[in-house]
Amino acid sequence: MNTPLKIVLFATALGIVPVSWAESLTLVQTVPLVGVTGKLDHSSLDVAGGRLFASAWAMNEVKVIDVKAGKVIHTIENLPKPQGVLYVPELQRFYAATEGDGALHVINPQDYSTISVIPLGEDADNIRYDAKTNRLYVGYEDGALGVIDAATNKLIRKVVLKAHPEAFALLTQDSRVILNTPHGHNVTIYDRDLDKVVAEWPMGTVEDNFTITVDEADHRAFIGSRKPPYFLVYDIDTGREITRLPVHGNTDDFHYDAKRKQIYASCGEGYIDVYSQIDADHYVLKETVKTAPLGRTCAFDGDRIYLSVQDSKGHPAEIRCYQVQ
Repeated sequence: MNTPLKIVLFATALGIVPVSWAESLTLVQTVPLVGVTGKLDHSSLDVAGGRLFASAWAMNEVKVIDVKAGKVIHTIENLPKPQGVLYVPELQRFYAATEGDGALHVINPQDYSTISVIPLGEDADNIRYDAKTNRLYVGYEDGALGVIDAATNKLIRKVVLKAHPEAFALLTQDSRVILNTPHGHNVTIYDRDLDKVVAEWPMGTVEDNFTITVDEADHRAFIGSRKPPYFLVYDIDTGREITRLPVHGNTDDFHYDAKRKQIYASCGEGYIDVYSQIDADHYVLKETVKTAPLGRTCAFDGDRIYLSVQDSKGHPAEIRCYQVQ
């Protein structure tokens, strides 16, 4: 590595100290979530339609936001504690996994009517879609991954895991699924073609690994933990830990920006941490962007980050849009 890139990232008593580079995120829009209180969870973008679907977990609703106009245009009601949400453009379908009734709700995103409700089990959570097989994957219960046929809206397989899966990633170059299973103190690797768990990456003393995104080109997985708060980099093929860096507390979403070689971490402590990928094995904290407390989850469209900010004392709930420079 060249000398100018030999930058030491350190934590001090005052907090995490980033590299002093040019600012990469600019707040360009704020959308008020009028009347929304309590926990917000994940969100999903309809890029072509210019909509953001944002979970209002405590309200049993999903807010539909026109991102160009900057306003809420619809509320999807009667979704008991929605956690994972996903818009699938290929199918023209919106999905919400609900903790309250342990189900996956299939919704028509044109008129917002319910197409189907698929029973799963308690704590229905994150959702991913495999376009090659037209299947949905949903984490739930104390250790289950549901495989759903998107054509029939039927649960076709229940994969038993050792612990509840939090965020996970479906690889596109092969059939592996990389799942955060924090209560098992590890990361679980499930092979879709073999229909079995093929590896586990032990996390040691690291706990609450809730967050993941991947760089398949460089065979890297980026995982966020909360106890202690770390940004961890793993080799996808071997499970070897490449490096770990500090991250702000209560992180709940990571996004990898392949165009700019950056990773964005939204942290409920009130920051977005921006990591720069020097090469596959070297990373630095480029910037720490002050946001607002309880801004834990976000969606990314390739150029903008949409951060869900929960209401707190003296601060109402809102969606903050940050332009990536």
